[in-house]
Amino acid sequence: MAVAVAMIVPVVVRSTDEREQLALALVENLQRADLNALEEAAAFRQLMDEFGLTQEEVATRVGKSRPAVANTLRLLDVDPAVPSAVRDGLISEGHARAIAGLSDFADQRAVLQTVIKNGLSVRKTEERIKQMRDGSARARRAAPAISPDMEKLQGGLRDSLGTKVTLSRARKGGRITIEYYDDDDLGRLYERLTGGAAND
Repeated sequence: MAVAVAMIVPVVVRSTDEREQLALALVENLQRADLNALEEAAAFRQLMDEFGLTQEEVATRVGKSRPAVANTLRLLDVDPAVPSAVRDGLISEGHARAIAGLSDFADQRAVLQTVIKNGLSVRKTEERIKQMRDGSARARRAAPAISPDMEKLQGGLRDSLGTKVTLSRARKGGRITIEYYDDDDLGRLYERLTGGAAND
């Protein structure tokens, strides 16, 4: 006589809904996959936008600190030329993180050009950006507001020269201030402005 044996299989019932399961899957992929910083930033933003998580909640789920998540997210708020340069291997993710410390896209492009042209290290890039921020803060305190037309001219000069340029008006005429950060940078600017090397 056959005897039926009932087997009890333990089942874990999750109380999460489908959206939570999708968020869990994304977090698991983030933790397993070998992602670069740009891909991580996109995944963090997806968790925040699609699932309503805060930076703190994202950090807890992926096992990182909130400042680390915030710094990675800053890579999404840069001029498009910066992540493009990372993908092309022209600069490192460390360079991109440093450049993301500048809020102005024109400043970011100017630094990017200088980093690529002069092969600056991440540390040198960070130093240059600190100098630019310090100089900008002093200029904002000292200089009166300029017109939109002047701002456009200032931005064009900054992009063309790859460094900080400040325009200021006087009653007659005005002044152009071009900043350089070391002797190599001065030589580069001299070549750009005159078309010849500084020691010719």
